[in-house]
Formats: sequence, C-alpha cells, structure tokens
Amino acid sequence: MVVYDSSWELRAGLPLGGIGAGKVELSNRGKLINLTIFNNWNKPLRAARGFHVFVLEEGGLGSFMETDVTVNGMENKGSRLLYDATYPFLRLRRVDDYKVELIMFSALIPGDLMNSSLPAFGMLVRNKSGRRIRVAVSLPNLVGTSMKGRINVEARKGIIFSTESRSELDPAYGNMSLISDDPLMVVPQYSINVDPKAVISSGKVKDSLEDERPWVYVEKGLRFSPPTGPARGMWDDYAGLIVRELEDEARFVISWYFNNPWIYYPYRHYYGNFFKDSYEVARHFMDMFDELYSKSASFCPNDASLPGWLGDAICNSAYILSTNTWLDERGRFSMFESPENFPVLGTIGGWTYEAGSIPILLNLPMLERSFLELLASHIDDEGYVPHDLGFWSLDNPIDGTTSPPRWKDLNPTFILLAYRYYIVTGDADLIAKLFPVIVKALNWEASRDKDGDGLPELEGSADTSFDVTSIEGIDSYTSTLYLESLYAAREIARILGKDEMVKYISVMVEKAERSIHKLFNGKYFDAWRGSPDAGDSLYLGQVAGMWWAAITGLPYYPDRESAASILRYICDINGRASTICTPNLARPSGEVVSISPQMGSSWPRLVMSLAVLGVEFDVPCILDLVKREWDTLVSKGMAWNHPSRISAATGVPDIYLDHYIGSPSIWSVALHRSLRARTALHQINR
Repeated sequence: MVVYDSSWELRAGLPLGGIGAGKVELSNRGKLINLTIFNNWNKPLRAARGFHVFVLEEGGLGSFMETDVTVNGMENKGSRLLYDATYPFLRLRRVDDYKVELIMFSALIPGDLMNSSLPAFGMLVRNKSGRRIRVAVSLPNLVGTSMKGRINVEARKGIIFSTESRSELDPAYGNMSLISDDPLMVVPQYSINVDPKAVISSGKVKDSLEDERPWVYVEKGLRFSPPTGPARGMWDDYAGLIVRELEDEARFVISWYFNNPWIYYPYRHYYGNFFKDSYEVARHFMDMFDELYSKSASFCPNDASLPGWLGDAICNSAYILSTNTWLDERGRFSMFESPENFPVLGTIGGWTYEAGSIPILLNLPMLERSFLELLASHIDDEGYVPHDLGFWSLDNPIDGTTSPPRWKDLNPTFILLAYRYYIVTGDADLIAKLFPVIVKALNWEASRDKDGDGLPELEGSADTSFDVTSIEGIDSYTSTLYLESLYAAREIARILGKDEMVKYISVMVEKAERSIHKLFNGKYFDAWRGSPDAGDSLYLGQVAGMWWAAITGLPYYPDRESAASILRYICDINGRASTICTPNLARPSGEVVSISPQMGSSWPRLVMSLAVLGVEFDVPCILDLVKREWDTLVSKGMAWNHPSRISAATGVPDIYLDHYIGSPSIWSVALHRSLRARTALHQINR
C-alpha cells in the first residue's frame, strides 16, 4: 500500500468512482476534492465544502476525521491522519488512535461491467474500540451549475440531493444520494454557512467558516432550526447528514447521477441503462455492499512472489480507470490521454492506450473489444490509423499532434493491439472482422519505406509519439515496433488460415530483419540512422519491440540473449545518467542527450513498462530503475496522478499532461504472468 500522513502535499488523492462515471478523490486530510462527477473532466470541482466524517465516542466529545477543520468554534476538533491506499481501496485512521478506521472503495469486479461502472463508492466504518460509538457523515448538495433551486429530501435510510432548476443543457443537472445501512438519525437539509452578518462583520468570507449548529446537535443534542424549501440565493449552500450508531461496523454509500450530454461529454452514461437516479444506484450498492467489497479485492492481481513495492505500483497505477475513462450508453469505451490538459480520447502509440488498457484487458475484455472496433471504424481508406478518437469525442479522430505528416508508430500499434486482444481472449471472431483493416494498416505502413530496405522512414517532422523530437531516417523505436507488428500480422493470418498472406508477410519479415540487424551494434540498437547524428547513445524507445514480445509471446529480435544485453546496458548507461529517473537518451559516458525535452527526460510509463522485462530476463538492476521511478512519483505526491515525463536534470515532473493514460504500463507484469499461466495450463491439458 501507499502510505501518507496528513502533512504531505499530494498532487491528487485516490480516486473513487466506477469506470466512465466520473470520480471524487479523498485527500490525505479527509477532504473530498477534484470532483468530475458532473461530466466536468476538464475542470474538476477542487473542493466539496460540507463533507465530513464526525466520530462521537461513548461518553465523550466528538472529533472530525480530517485536518484543518473550518467548522466555526470546532477548529480544534480535527485529527492528524494516516492515509494508506491500494486502488480501488483506501483507509483513513487517526495517527495516534487506530480505534476507528474509515475504508472507502470503488466497485471494480472482473467480468462484471455493470457493477464496475457504478457512479458511487462505498464507505465502511470500523470500530475497534470495544465500545459503542456514533458516526455522522455529511454531504453537500452540489447538483446544478446554479445553487438556486437545490433541495434535499429524506428518503428511506438516507437523503436525496436534487434541484428544482431543471435544465437539459446543464451537465450538472441530476441528483446525488447519501444512505446508510441502519441510520440512527437523518438531518436531510441544513445550511453549511454561518449567518452572513456574523461572517461579514468579522471581516471573513463565506467559504472560511461552516455553521457549527448541526455538529453541536449531533454531539450534544442541542436542537436547531434548519432551513426548509429550495435554495434561493448564493448563501444557501445546503448539506445533509446521517448519524449511525455502531459497535463494530457501519456502511454508507455516496452516489450520483448526471446524464445530460453537453459539449464536453456529448453522450449519455452506460449506468443510465440500469438505473433511473442516484438513489436507485445507492440502494443497489448497499444491497450488494459486502459482495462488491470482497469481489473488488480481486481486481488487482495479488502475487506474493513479487516485491511489495511492485505490487503497490501495479495496483495503484490503475487509478486511471476512475479518472480517465468514458463509457457511453452504447457501451463504447475509451480513455483520455490527459483529462484536464489534453483531452483527446484513445491515444495510441508511445505506451499510451496500449499500456493504460492492460487492467481493462485482463478484467473487462469486452471494453477492449469495444475500443478496438471503434478505432478500426476510424481507419481511413488508405489504411492510416488515427492518433486518437477525437478531442472530447469518440467520433472525430485526429491524425496526430504534429500531422501532417502522418505518424509511423500508430499502424503497428493497432496491429499489435488486435493480436494482444486475441491471445488474451481467444476471440477469433473479432480478428476475423478486423483482418481487412489490419491488412490495409500493414500495407500503409509498408508504403512508408521509401528506400526499399523494408523499414519505414521517419520524415524529421516529429512523426511518432516522440512528437517533440525531430528524427529523419530509421530509428530503433519505430523499427522494432514495426517488426513486432509484422510478426503479429503473420500470426493473425496463420490463425485465420490465410496462407497466401502468411507467405506475403514472411517476405516482409525477412527484409525488415535484415535491415534492422544493421542497427544492432552487438550490445544494443543504435538510436537511429539519419539526422540529427545521435552518435553512440542508447535510446530507450528501442525496447518497444521487446515489450510487445514479452506481453504477447511473439519473438524477441535478434534473440533473447541480445534482449538481455540491451537491458543490462540500459542499467549501465541510461540508469546511471541520472540519480532521479531514467532518461530516454544517454551516452555511455553518462551524458544525458537533451536534443529535446523528451530525450532529456524519463517517461515514467516507459520506465515502468521495463518491469516485465526485468522479471522475464532476471535482470535485477532493471527492477531497481523501475522502483526508483515509482519512489520518485510517490515522494512527489503523484501516486494517483502520473506525469508524462520527469526531467533527468532537475527531477521536476512536467505536470502539463495530468493523469497520464499510460500510467498502468507496469500491469504488463500481470499480463505476462497471466499468459504464462494460460500457456502452462494449455500444455498440461494437451
């Protein structure tokens, strides 16, 4: 698990929410932050005032499970917190008192798409004190872009938060719910705010204080008169709370339902096929609470043979399933490359979707099929595979960030994605359906070979996923990727009984192998042949072919011994070029080659993808590099918001591309082990 206390400055908290449903985060200070449940991935609500967990021990006074309390007169009732998380679970405890713990979780269940896409999360309160306690949970009404019309009503075992200001144009129009399994008391509506006269006359602002009367009522039973009716003005920030008495455990559910299309989400949600509002979602979650809890514990692979830090990195890097995903009413699925700052859906190439989707492939492969069908539908008549599905869209693909010219690593990636899907699922129907576009994509890529050597040439216009680096000629990243895609295409043709196509591709393979062999210098592949002159330097992109081989069972080129050699030299050259991270381009002298920001930095997703190769080839120093990268992310409070790159010189993450799509690349370890287990079982059965 990743452990922080409430003194840490985190870039993000662990996200809570099902696939495609938006998310909230609980911070290490007990606050609800960065909410995107209103179809507002581009502009998260940074803080939800009015959310609290208040613990009242028998015969004592109450305290909040949070730091920096802003409830008027109760500022001293906060707690120093210990926060530990293994996605999709987190646990919150007081640093000096473990008697009460709060566990929150998202439902993520292998093979169960409906329950893995719920717009909700569960809260389990555990009491280890040996005495009865009371716990109160409050939630603000955040429904509607305007606060006018917001109103809370009591429902069976909970509260529904809604608005009377109906609007089909408002992405935040809908409702929220808070329920408990056995509430002692429900206060459906009260105002979060202290009386404006008291606040303004004291020289403070509305957001700096919260009304203490609901909490005095919970603590001492002193009654107050909360407002009734809908909100009318900007001082009417309403919340509601539930009090639960418990000896051992109590359950709460928070849910939401916002299903209006708008420009930044022009679809409806998958969850709308099963539920009519948030209360139905909450009741369903509560009815299945224990089952959802236990089954979600199996979402992340538990391999006791792996080091603990590696297990932590694998589980927590899947956070993008809550932060980055879209799942529309038709079951169409994709992921943002970077939801806040570069919101294109389904970016492939350069360890993006192909890395980010591994937890999906292993747990919910029907979504991987959905994506592949969607991407294939956007391949043009020439056979070019687009960079993504569109900007805030699943239906408006883009050729690339620097196109024209068109990129040279996208078509091979698509072919490999199709093959990878088949070897995991055995779904021959899909690859048969995709085969005509696979052939078109293969032929388009082959047509980029301008000198007849069997390898596609780069044009010097940053025409790959290394899109701020100008390379003209043949490079070891694109070439190894292309060769691996030829192996994959040939296997697909063989599976489908396309004998003539197998022969055709085999000729392409032989030609490509002869040319790429000239790049291998006996230790590793030369970075590229062409301009600019890279000299003797090791380009980390050359592991692309090896990575795909490891996670698909395709051949390593030139051979396994050479692959192991490359890994050892990565440790000696790139690994030693920085004490912070592993840069993409370095010389044997230890110099980081900073011909572009990408080359002078590490790509955390690329470095983390090396883990599977370190395990497969038993090269411990590779795992040391991966651990260093993971430790850097955790130390910078970025366990659940990975950047796209980290400067090798300064160690400063480039935070422009937030929540980067390729974060789960380390799941390739789990994929590799899953495939090996299936192969072993198949051999036993034979």
